[in-house]
Amino acid sequence: MLYRYETRKLLCSPALVGFSVVCLIVNFLLLLMLYGNGGYEKPEPVHEAPNVFEGYQVGGIAEGYIRKHNVTEKNAQNVKVLYGKLQPVIERKAADGDALSPAFGTATWYVHDTFYGWIFNALVAEGCLIALFAALLSVGYENVRGTEPIICSSKTGRGIMRAKLAASLASALALFAPLLGLTLILFFARYGARHDFAAAWGDNVSNGFNYAVGAYGKPFITWVSFTVGQYLYACIGAAVLLSVCFGLIGFCAGVFIRNVTVSCLAAAVACGLMYLGKSLFAIGSTVRGVWNMTPVWLWRGSAQWFTDGEADIVHARFETAGLMASLAVLAALRVASYIIYKRRELT
Repeated sequence: MLYRYETRKLLCSPALVGFSVVCLIVNFLLLLMLYGNGGYEKPEPVHEAPNVFEGYQVGGIAEGYIRKHNVTEKNAQNVKVLYGKLQPVIERKAADGDALSPAFGTATWYVHDTFYGWIFNALVAEGCLIALFAALLSVGYENVRGTEPIICSSKTGRGIMRAKLAASLASALALFAPLLGLTLILFFARYGARHDFAAAWGDNVSNGFNYAVGAYGKPFITWVSFTVGQYLYACIGAAVLLSVCFGLIGFCAGVFIRNVTVSCLAAAVACGLMYLGKSLFAIGSTVRGVWNMTPVWLWRGSAQWFTDGEADIVHARFETAGLMASLAVLAALRVASYIIYKRRELT
């Protein structure tokens, strides 16, 4: 009953629903702005892409990043070790013919970069913010209304926080799902006149016409083989888990700090520190690589999920390790915050 009540309260919140609508409008405007960027017309049909992985050596990528960012000593070695692990993946892709899929032909990089570099990155941010706001709103509701002493003196008492956590996460996902679905529909409708998504859905995402986002000329290399559809599903799954991380950040901030305004500021400061802290460490360093696994930088690196990334990312499958580590740490903080809340005076 409490879970249903808390969920209904959040889903009927004008602030949360209004924010979701604003996000959809922003995505639509972004699609309008990006459509046609680059001057692509409908590409000529292509029957087979070149096998770009045949004889490809990743050592050149590592050396290029080392020169570009002036990476030295141990940090340079970290970059070389990462790409040394990638070489067997390249050879397997060459043998399996991953690059031979035609996908969207000569427009493949443009379509991929537009979606993952812009649209999907915005979607991930929106899902994370919805989860953060839902948790802060749910936890602080009784404190704002002045009903917290009454609730805590009831039979359920402070155990209501368990229902609030479940309700905030469920509500965030319930609001994110239509936002994601409608944005995808708008994207496919907008670009469907030029590109055959149905035909490309089963093609390999690491095809010969695709390049790393923001790095034209470097193949789009995933650690495991994905079709275009499978890669999208995997990224959506990672986005959902990342939104759960931000929901836990909001929940912990709201429980540790009873004042709603201060808890919102605390959550913002925590995210700001995660964002700014990476600049303190050198490119290629182990600490900077670990920093990329924090929730904020997992969002920033969403266009590189399941790929080799770049010199900044010195850990293979950084998004999987980062999500698991973030969820574990935040779950522990959630338990600690709940224990403190159960013993804390309300006055």
